[in-house]
Order: sequence, then C-alpha cells, then structure tokens
Amino acid sequence: MAHTFAIDPQLRLLASALAGDRSSLETLANSPELEQQILENRLAPALAIHATNLDIDGPQVETWMDHMRSNAVLRMRLEAARCEVGEVFAENDIPWAPLKGLGLDPRIHQRPEARISTDLDVLVPQEHSLAARDLLISRGWRCPDTTARSERYAIEEGYNWHLGSPDGLSLELHFRLWGGVTEEFAADVFNRTQPAPEFGATASRIDLIDSYLIAAVHIWQTPPPRYLFLWWDLHQMASLMDERELESAVDRADRHGLQAYVATSAVTSANLWESSNNRKIANDLVKSLRPSERWATAAMRRTSPATASLGILTLGRLLANRPSRSGWRAIPRQIWAHPG
Repeated sequence: MAHTFAIDPQLRLLASALAGDRSSLETLANSPELEQQILENRLAPALAIHATNLDIDGPQVETWMDHMRSNAVLRMRLEAARCEVGEVFAENDIPWAPLKGLGLDPRIHQRPEARISTDLDVLVPQEHSLAARDLLISRGWRCPDTTARSERYAIEEGYNWHLGSPDGLSLELHFRLWGGVTEEFAADVFNRTQPAPEFGATASRIDLIDSYLIAAVHIWQTPPPRYLFLWWDLHQMASLMDERELESAVDRADRHGLQAYVATSAVTSANLWESSNNRKIANDLVKSLRPSERWATAAMRRTSPATASLGILTLGRLLANRPSRSGWRAIPRQIWAHPG
C-alpha cells in the first residue's frame, strides 16, 4: 500500500460534501466560519449544484450560488477563447489539443461549471510552438516573455508561453510538460490524441488515461496550498476506467518513470473518496517504487496533501534515477535561477 496522508476531519467534511453527502452539505450550508476553506479548495460551484439538486437551504448556499454563476460566466469566456485559438490554428494548419480543465472528457464533470478553471491550457508539438505563439500575438494576444533571455529560458528549461487575450484571459501555450517528466512524455501524449473537430479542424483531444496521468503529476507541481478539487478530478477520471484502461495507466506511468507522482496522488484520492480503481493504480505502482521514493513518500506523509513538499518528492525520484527533463539541475535551480 502507498504511504498515505493523515486526512483531518475538516478536509473529510469538505470531501464528503463535494461527493454530494446531504449531511455534510447541510453542515457546510450553516457554517460561515468554513466559507474561506470552501473557496480556497474551489468547491463553491459544485456545492451550489448539489444544494440545488438536494433542495438544501442555509445561509451559505447563496454565496455558493454567486460563485457558481461567476464561474459559469468565466467558463463561457474561456470556451470562446478556446474557439478563437482553434480557428487561428486551423487557418494555419497547426495541430493542438486543449490541456487540463478545458480539455477533459465531458463525462468527467457532467456540469462543467462545477469545476473552476482560471485559464486556458493548450498543448502543441514543440516544432509548432513559436509559430503558434507568434500567430496569437498577431491576433492581439499579449506575451511578455519575448526578450532574448526569456525566450532562451523557455526553450532550454521552460515548458510553455504565457499569453493574455485582448479581454484579459490567460493562456498557457504548452510545448512540453514540467521539468520532472521526460520530453518524450508530452510527445507520447500528443501522439495518442484523437481528432476533436468540436474544438477546431486541427484540434485533438487527450485521452482519458493520459488526462489522468497529467492530473496526477500536476497535483504536485501546483504550489501549496493545493486545493481539494485536484484530487476530485482524479476520482472522477478513475471511476470511468475499465480494467484495460487501469492497466494502461499503470503501464504508461511505469514507462515514463511517474510511479511516485501517480501512486501518491491516487492513494490520496482513494482515501478521500473510497475508490477501488484509484487504490488499484496506487497499489500496482507502489510495487515498483525504489527505496529513495519510498523514503520520499513516507516523509511527505508527515505533512498534509495541501502542503507536502515537491522538493522531497523530486529528490526521491532523482536518487532513484528516474528519468526527467530537468534532472539534477532541479536542485540548484531552487536557489540559482536561469538568467531568463
């Protein structure tokens, strides 16, 4: 069994409400002192939907509804931006795929406005990244990272271009993924995508298994305090997987050296919401953890999932000789930044 975090009672209450438990929702609906935790964990829109479906009332429900309405508007703006990006890329024959929140399989969240997405993430093959960026800039998108030094950093060590739309939305144009994964992982993810004409003529969709692995790794790249909805995404994705897909998730994690990332994310999600699928993924991957990874995951367990150290996990993987793009450069980069 993977090392697990101790889940405090308040986090369990939030997790139970997110899963639609009536008693937990009623408690939160009458607990204004927990409002900040609900907002920090990005739960308000989902709780509003549950409260409406279950006819739950309370002084906090209207606050949840306000956040749900605001998120629905933001979601529509992001979807419009996604359409614009798709049109620009289609006109110029650039292949791309929406990444993370706005690219998820629609079965994962039946009410998209339940999930808060604050920006648009897009993945393009590395050879198209500069052309894609410059095309968007020519259409009015702004990119502050165009100095010679910042370009050198992005090409040598970074993984995306940050752009802003004319009406103030943020876009991350990914041409690879984080330093803790291999260059080949992003390429493999893109090669497995399937055409998604609903996003544009040159668009494709990342498959469920790769979406799961990306989400599991992304959890630990998210700066603390991490929010509960990150693990809910994993729960929802795992619930859709059949036996073959579960085996493929483990195989792909093994192939790219992602065992420690994925096992720790999966077992945490399984402990928040009982999930035999997440538990199977975690247990299968734990078998191939190396001693330094076992040390790292055990050390993380002494904190909380919201604040656990990515640095400890990175060190455990480096000592285990797991492949990554940054390699040992990740350690001095904590105190000695790239000139860009």
